[in-house]
Amino acid sequence: MASIKVNASLLRRAASTAKQSTRPAGDISSVFPSLSGKKAGTLPRRFADLKLNYLKQNRDAIQQSWARLLPSLYEEVEMVKSKGSSVRTYVEEFV
Repeated sequence: MASIKVNASLLRRAASTAKQSTRPAGDISSVFPSLSGKKAGTLPRRFADLKLNYLKQNRDAIQQSWARLLPSLYEEVEMVKSKGSSVRTYVEEFV
């Protein structure tokens, strides 16, 4: 049976974020407007400006990071394709 390792710090961050949620439990449509039929609100222009500034200042680092990520992503996708539903996520260490 194949397994996927999950970074423990990522899980801690996700858990702490989940505790802060004010959304109703059990209803995924509250998270995805397209599932609820409601139109998603538009963020203020300053968010687009922040994103553009960040991308301009970090273009090379972002491209290099993406280039490092892609080969392992392709490997993982192929592994999941070959193993199908027998792939299970597990946490190697939770500290």
